[in-house]
Formats: sequence, structure tokens, C-alpha cells
Amino acid sequence: MITCGKSPTVSYTHLDVYKRQAEGFVENSFRDLEPDTIDSVSYTHLDVYKRQAEGFVENSFRDLEPDTIDSVSYTHLDVYKRQAEGFVENSFRDLEPDTIDSVSYTHLDVYKRQAEGFVENSFRDLEPDTIDSVSYTHLDVYKRQAEGFVENSFRDLEPDTIDSVSYTHLDVYKRQAEGFVENSFRDLEPDTIDSVSYTHLDVYKRQAEGFVENSFRDLEPDTIDSVSYTHLDVYKRQAEGFVENSFRDLEPDTIDSVSYTHLDVYKRQAEGFVENSFRDLEPDTIDSVSYTHLDVYKRQAEGFVENSFRDLEPDTIDSVSYTHLDVYKRQAEGFVENSFRDLEPDTIDSVSYTHLDVYKRQAEGFVENSFRDLEPDTIDSVSYTHLDVYKRQAEGFVENSFRDLEPDTIDSVSYTHLDVYKRQAEGFVENSFRDLEPDTIDSVSYTHLDVYKRQAEGFVENSFRDLEPDTIDSVSYTHLDVYKRQAEGFVENSFRDLEPDTIDSVSYTHLDVYKRQAEGAMEDQQQSRELEAVVAMVPSPGMGHFIPMIHFAKRLCRHHNLRIAFFMPTNAPPSEAQTTILTALPPLISHTFLPPVKLTDIPPNAKMETIISVTVLRSLPSLRHALRSLSATHRVTALLLDFFGTDAFDLARELNAPPYLFFPSTAMVLSFALNFPRLDQDLHFRDFSKPVHIPGSTPVQRKDLGDAFEDRDDDAYKWLLHHSKRYWLAEGFVENSFRDLEPDTIDLLLREEPGRPPVYLVGPLVEEDEVNMVEGCWCLKWLDAQPHGSVILVCFGSGGTLSRDQTEELALGLEMSEERFVWVVKSPNEEVANASYFSEDNGAHPFDFLPQGFVERTKGRGLVVASWVPQAQVLRHPSIGGFVSHCGWNSILESVVNGVPLVAWPLYAEQKMNAVLVSEGMRVGVGVVSGENGVVERGEIARVVKMVMEGEEGKKLLHRTKELKEAAATALSDGGSSSTQISELALKWKAQTKSVKVK
Repeated sequence: MITCGKSPTVSYTHLDVYKRQAEGFVENSFRDLEPDTIDSVSYTHLDVYKRQAEGFVENSFRDLEPDTIDSVSYTHLDVYKRQAEGFVENSFRDLEPDTIDSVSYTHLDVYKRQAEGFVENSFRDLEPDTIDSVSYTHLDVYKRQAEGFVENSFRDLEPDTIDSVSYTHLDVYKRQAEGFVENSFRDLEPDTIDSVSYTHLDVYKRQAEGFVENSFRDLEPDTIDSVSYTHLDVYKRQAEGFVENSFRDLEPDTIDSVSYTHLDVYKRQAEGFVENSFRDLEPDTIDSVSYTHLDVYKRQAEGFVENSFRDLEPDTIDSVSYTHLDVYKRQAEGFVENSFRDLEPDTIDSVSYTHLDVYKRQAEGFVENSFRDLEPDTIDSVSYTHLDVYKRQAEGFVENSFRDLEPDTIDSVSYTHLDVYKRQAEGFVENSFRDLEPDTIDSVSYTHLDVYKRQAEGFVENSFRDLEPDTIDSVSYTHLDVYKRQAEGFVENSFRDLEPDTIDSVSYTHLDVYKRQAEGAMEDQQQSRELEAVVAMVPSPGMGHFIPMIHFAKRLCRHHNLRIAFFMPTNAPPSEAQTTILTALPPLISHTFLPPVKLTDIPPNAKMETIISVTVLRSLPSLRHALRSLSATHRVTALLLDFFGTDAFDLARELNAPPYLFFPSTAMVLSFALNFPRLDQDLHFRDFSKPVHIPGSTPVQRKDLGDAFEDRDDDAYKWLLHHSKRYWLAEGFVENSFRDLEPDTIDLLLREEPGRPPVYLVGPLVEEDEVNMVEGCWCLKWLDAQPHGSVILVCFGSGGTLSRDQTEELALGLEMSEERFVWVVKSPNEEVANASYFSEDNGAHPFDFLPQGFVERTKGRGLVVASWVPQAQVLRHPSIGGFVSHCGWNSILESVVNGVPLVAWPLYAEQKMNAVLVSEGMRVGVGVVSGENGVVERGEIARVVKMVMEGEEGKKLLHRTKELKEAAATALSDGGSSSTQISELALKWKAQTKSVKVK
């Protein structure tokens, strides 16, 4: 603890000493202590017990005698003390300059008394001439505004001394005058930092002339000149001038201008460009963004809310007002519009957030940190820190909670920083932190981080973990203060007027209430085990990821009699194709379309990855509600999420259902995704001229990774990086591949690696039925009349579209090849290659865009079909001998399973990587080469079609494809590798109980 002045004496509360004022009278004190008896007292945020040599003072926020503290009550934001008889008139305000020279101030504040230009105090030995405009508060700098006049001070500072500096807990208040932004806490040069930017746990201030060397880490001034620290501290390792700073694994050469806030507004700055957003806000729309402690409020189009945590009018803040200890929610006509995640108003009724949640994975000689130095065998289920540093423990064993407690033993779990609201009605726990009735909170008791227990006769009986009901009958709570008066062994304790006989088994932590329940727990657990097992599956929008998950569900149902429940995130009404597939599923597979989310604030040019990710994210509240309803009648044993659904991991933890990631693409793409966070930090990855080396796979040119990877500043890139960082939190990967397709990559993925989830190979997931003909499909009847292996199918999947020029070139190329063909034509789109991914083709008739006379000239040997054919059945037809494909993984697998060689023509997403795998890895196809204008010309089209259908190269491709066809059949046969993995998962999920420990 750093103090200043002549005698480091008084230290105040976390934010404020609340001042009762009655007719100008200030009656307040933290302790009624006389100045001569408090010269060694120091109090901190979590109570740093301070032993001092030389006349040693043993003082604590603990061990005070009841007769001297019987009227003291402490809170997190306040020490409110009403004192009768012999009052102490003291304040954090109104102290005379001659009596404050030894005062040490609050958690994030530098009390500054200004009297005629005189500054006497500093939290950091700041000179009076360098702090004359600084004023800070923990949560806010209260700003009174009267007719355009800013009188800003929580300290009565004159407007002319604070006109450019006012700081809040998570923000640097930004005064804007005529488009001018003078803002700091970011991008301040050393010579312009004389108005100081501070963070929650540290105020490091480099000062040019007569600099102050101060640190929460004793950091050298030459290695920390641009570092700003957050609430839990971005730990900085220093080795001979080397700064390795990251709360995000940033490289040292990219972090020299990084500034972090309490909830982490990650800001990468390159060449003067500020891209700042906790929520991908555009730089031109962030100039009015203000961040609060529990949220980053995001500007919203259509009657936008400009929320600043200050000066908001009642009509613009009726749904958003945030404080440090609360997310204040104004509710009008039953309408809740609140979000930490842009959640829809009708789906937020059960949202609960954590304070910050710094997930900390530790490798090499694992760190056993428990805030209590508990041994792993005594803390194997609960280890907490102030912001919940999730602790993974070596030897593959993660038994930690705040997430993993059983519903029957923790039916009140999921709490906020200052309040845990627990709705209890006949054994039912609906925990919200919002919308709870006052009559249902009669059994809640909380603490900040600890349940302090009085110690008598040298005996320490304290835990905040695993206290037995018979040893906790004298529990005392701190930080939020459940003041406990103890007299003759009697415990009268409650933040909530709890009776001593109702709290004898309750022990609480900062972000969690671990509740051990004796009687009734086993009965509840037994009842839960009698419920039927069900696996919940959540695909992402669009057909490409939906269809293989359906095939996987059907195998689980058909071969293992496992019940499946589908929950479908949507941003539009379901397509006819989706509805048709879902209604034809067996009775053991149910489906629910979640309410469509609004995407009106998403830019019209947003990439597919952004649209899918935002759709899933905004569907989480309705998904939570649906899953809770399901868990009331079934035992949800696993949550299978599409790889765009990593934000639903928290829901899995709430349900105590292990989360698995369904990966419908190649093992090559999975290997890339697992290494993407590391590649993102690699400078070579930014060099477009060099190939990207994916572990176990063929090197890929940077341009072949897909459009989303072309611009690091694009939302699509950020979303993919976000998901890939969370992949490691899954319980396992369900991969739609088999070893013969990608042997090197799969062998690498199957190798055990510390912390990496196991990979289950279940592919190829294609339609099982050998005969599943579509009635009345003209194309199948037409194929019946064609010679064996003579027809090439041309189809670009459910989402792929071509430009008008490319459509014309394709038509003329097919005509030039003189080969038989079936072409599935869609209306052209000049802007994106995946125009029909989220919706069916509703434009002009596709035939209107074909070259004049094309259909007549190719009649007899060619068949043109509008928009759709039953692709799996067509590829199975004996007359098909080749396939021009967009290289979606589903299409590649269907082609391999039926022994049909490919012409690889990738359009979007990971299809360019797939095309490399098809031609160079699997060797079952040949790629097309586009011209300088990006269009594949007719001559090239004719060449590759003839190569596959007639040439020597085509015969080699056919032979290789037939080999993989046999390998696929073997993998899916009884006892085959994929069937065995599917059986393993089915048995695991059937046997799973809710006592599972989730990461």
C-alpha cells in the first residue's frame, strides 16, 4: 500500500464515506477513532491485514472487540455510520488542510482539497502543480449541468481547473467541443499525461520533469511507459527490458499503446487508427460511447440511445442505467430492455452475468492459487478469486465451480457483485438479479469474497468453502456487511434478517453462493436421474451446418435410441427446405424455432460469419428459457453447439450439461481454428505473400483462407478469432470426417495435448437411406435415360450464387465441353457469392439470365434445373460421372461416398481451403483457374469438365475416389471407426448425470 504525507494514517473505504447531512451538520466516521489511536490503521478493499513493527499494531477488520464495534456497519460503496452521543464530525470532505496531511484516501480516488490553488494530498505523492486538475471517483464523476455550464466535481472543483479531466471507473469522461475529442486514458503521450489517467488497481504516472516512479508491480519506468492496468491487473512479466503484457496474449511489439479498461475494451492501434470496441463499434460511431462497470452499452440505430451514465434524460434512459453494483432496470408495461449482449427485450428475463471472469489457463508447473493456499484435495470443487479466476488444474482435472455445481445442491446459483437474488418457490429456483419479488428473498445472505469466522483461543475455523452446518453457526460476513452481533454464543446475523436456524449451512463467495444442502438433496438428485436423457442440439442459421447435424441426430436416434431436441436460432422465418426436413424426422427428434432476432443494426455489407455469430448471440436468452423448460422434464446430458455457438458455453454450465462443439467442416479447418489465436499474433501471418502452415495439413496460401481473413479489422475476422479462442472450453469436438480423408491432420488432432478437448470422428455424415427418391423429380427420370457415368452435375450448394457474367461463361463453357450435364441454375448476384445462404432464391427466374438459345442448343445432352435438386440422390445415380462443386464440405462428402470425382470451384467461407484439400490432399478433384477479372472463362470450364469426364487425369481421380468410397463405407459400418465413436458418445450421453463437472 502506497501512502503519502508526514504520517501514513487514515485509510478510508472502498468508495466513499457516506455523509449524513442534516441542516449543514456532518456526522460521520469510519471508526470513531481518535487521530492519536489510528495512526497505524489501514483498511483495503478486501481487508489487508497490516502488521507493523516497532510498537506493532495488530489491527483488523477482524478481531475487533464487539463492545467497540457494536454500531459499525460497512458496505462496499459506503461506510454509513450513525453515531449518537459524542459524534465524530469527519469527512472525506471538509477536512482542514492542516489536519489532512496524513490522510490516505479511497480505492480509486485522490482526494484533492483546493483552497486558493493549494493542493495538499495525493494518493501517489503527486506534486501540487501536477494535480491541479485531477478529480477521480470510483464509479462516477458527478456532473451538474445548468444551462450549458459544466460544474463537475464530486469535490467542488472550479470548472476552470477541471475542464478537460474527469474520470470514471471504467471510462475517461470526454468533453467534446465542436467535434474536438480531448480524451485520455488512451493515446496520451508522455508529455501530455500531466492530467493523469488511472485504472482501478493502479495509478502509474510517468511524469516528464521530476517524474513519479510508482507501481503496483515495482515496474521500471523504462519498461512501462505506456502500460495501463485494470481491475485484476494485466500481469506483466519483465525480463531485461522485455514487456510481455497481456490479458490477451498480445505480442510485445503490438502492445506498446494498448490500454485496458475494467471490462476490457480492447483497443488495437495501428498507424493512427483507433479501433475501439467491446462490441465492434465503428470508429466513427464510438465518440459518444460510455462504458460502465458491468456493461458496454452499444449505440443502437433507429431512435438510438445515447447513454453516458451521466446526464441522460428520463425518456432516453428508460431501459438502460448502469451502476457499479447493479444494472438498474427501468421497466414499463412489463417490458425489459436490458443487455450486456444486445439481447432482445422479451428474452432477457433470466440473464445473469459475472463480474469480469478472467479465465486463466496455467501451464508448466501449474499454479495452485486459491486465495487461501488450499491444497488441491481440499479445494477440489471450489476455488474463487475476486473476479473469478477460473483455475484449471493439471493432470487433466478441472473441478471448479461457479459454474459446475449441481442444481440440486446449488439451486440458488448465479449471482451478481452486490446482490444475489434468489427466487424460491416450492423447490424451484429461478435466479435472476432482476424482476424478483421482495417476498422471496427471505433466505439470502452474501459476502464479498469471504465468510469471515471469528477466531477464539487460537483456533481458526474459517472457510468460504466446505463449512459443515454444525461449524458455521457463528458466521460473520464482511464487505457488504452482514453485521453480526454476538452475545453469549448467539448468532443474530443477516443482511436479510435471516434466522440462525435457516443459515446454518450457507457459505457464500463473491460471485457464487455454494450451498450445501443436507436433507432433500439426495432426493432431488434421485428424481433428476429418473428423468429421460436428452441431447440438446443448436445448429447455426443456414442449411450448410444444419443438414450434417440432422444426419448425426438421426444416427443417434436410429442406432442408439437417444432422444434429441433441436433449438434453431433464426433471423428470419424458416425456409421451406428446413421445415420439410424437420417435419419428416422421427418422433425421438423434436425441434423448436427460437424467436427471430433483429439485425437492423448490422451493416448491409456484413459478412456471413458476422451475421451467423450475432444471430446466435442474440438468441441466447430465448435459448436459455427453452433449455430450462426442457430440463424441467428431461435430463439434459449434453449441449451440442455449432462452431459459431461458443457464446452458449455459459448456458451449458448453468445446466451442468457438458458443451460439445459440432464441427461440420474438415479436420484441416479444425486444426487451423485451434491454432488461429496463435497465428493471429504471428507477424508472418499478416504477410499475404507467404503460405500458412496448418499443423498436419498442406500449406495454404493466405488468399485461400477465405474472405473473412483478408481484413483483420473486419467484424467477421474478429468473430472467428473470438470463437476460436473459446474452442478450448468445449468438452469435445464432434468432427464430420474420418481418418482416410485427412490422415496426417487427424493423427495430429487425435494426439493428446494438455488442455485440448478430445476429437470424436463421426463422418462422413450423409443421408443413410440407400433409396430415398423424391417423387416427381424430373431430373432423376432424365438421368435414368443417360449412359452410365456420362453426366456431370453442376451445383453450387444451397447458398452459392454466381455473377451474371460468370453465369453466362459457365453456360457457354458447358456447351463448349460437349459433355452431358445437369445444371442447377440460380438467379445471379453481383455483390456476394453466398446471396442465397440465409434465404431461398426469390428473384427473377434463373432461366432469364441464360445466353439466348442455350437451352435449345444443349437440349438432349443437358438439363437445366431452377434453384434446387435432391443432390444426394442425384450423386447416387449411376449415370453421374463428375461433380462441379462449390466445395462445401457436405457436397464433398456426398461426392466421395458415391465415388464421384470433383471439379473444385470454391465461392466463400472455408471453401477455398477445402478446394486445396480436394485437389492436393485427398486427390479426388481438379481446381478451376479464374482470369484476371476473377471470372472463370468458358475455355477453362470446358477444359476441366472434359478432364474429369474423359481424360487420363479423370481416370486417376475416379480410381482415388472409389478408394475413399470404400473407406467411407468401412468407417460407417458396424464396428467401423466412425460408428464406434458415435456409439461412444451415445453411451456417454445416456449415462451422463447432472453431477458432471463442466469446465
